[in-house]
Order: sequence, then C-alpha cells, then structure tokens
Amino acid sequence: MVEETGAGPRAVWDLAVGAAAAWLRPTFTSAPGERVRLRLQAGLSATWVAWRVGMLAVPVVARALLDPPVPGATGTVRTLVRCAWLVLLAGGVLAAGSAIGVTATLSPLAVVQTAAVLLAGDGLVAVGGATIAVLAAGGALVSTRRMIPALRMTLRH
Repeated sequence: MVEETGAGPRAVWDLAVGAAAAWLRPTFTSAPGERVRLRLQAGLSATWVAWRVGMLAVPVVARALLDPPVPGATGTVRTLVRCAWLVLLAGGVLAAGSAIGVTATLSPLAVVQTAAVLLAGDGLVAVGGATIAVLAAGGALVSTRRMIPALRMTLRH
C-alpha cells in the first residue's frame, strides 16, 4: 500500500493509524453469538500484545536512564525505575489471572515510566520507551473497555 500511495511520512502515519484503529476496534458481521466470541478473542489478543509491548518498555527506560546514568537520574528517578520493575512483577502475577489485571498494571506502569523520564529530563531512548508504555496502556484500556460487554454476555449464558 505504501508503494501505491507514496512512501511519505503522512502516508505511513495514516496507514499506521488506520491499522491500529482496525486492530483495536474490529468490526464483526457474523451471527450475534459468534460476534461475542470474536469480540472476546480480539480483546484478549489486543490486551496481551499491549502487555508484551508495555513489558518491553521497562528495560528500555531503565537502561536509557541508568546505564550509564543520565545527568538528571536522581534518587527519585532511580526509585521510579525500581517501582516500574516492581509493577511489572506484580503485573505478571495479575496477568496470569486476567486481561483486566494486565490493563490495571499497564496504566500505572506507563505513569511511573513517564514520571521517571520527565524527572530525568534526558534521553531520547527513554522518551521512546515511556511513549511505548503509554501507547500499550492506552491500547489495553481501549481493548478491555470494548471487551467487557462481550464478557458480560458470555457470563450470563
């Protein structure tokens, strides 16, 4: 598609946004029962992908801020990076139980990572890692929100 439309930044951005929207908000046209099953499957898949992406952001930010330490890597930044590792560990335990646990973990993980990067005030790689964590948390939130009605319907039957 990029070759047909031109490989400019605008075309690539539009394709990426369109693909993300289609992935996070798929349309199902089958029978009602099948749509519920497909919604649950899509929601769980999107949440697990978001978890994996968000999980990768933790070592990226930690390394970018602390190895070697950037000038702004104060004690608070080091504590926030340690907290991100602890949130990731707790999230692993919650993730074993549910997609909602994954979403509940990715959101504070994104906040902690972003706070560490903002306080350190340096490091393009760290900013990229925190951005990935925020995007993963957002994707998980959207996916889980759209999956909950289908989950309720399934539990009623």
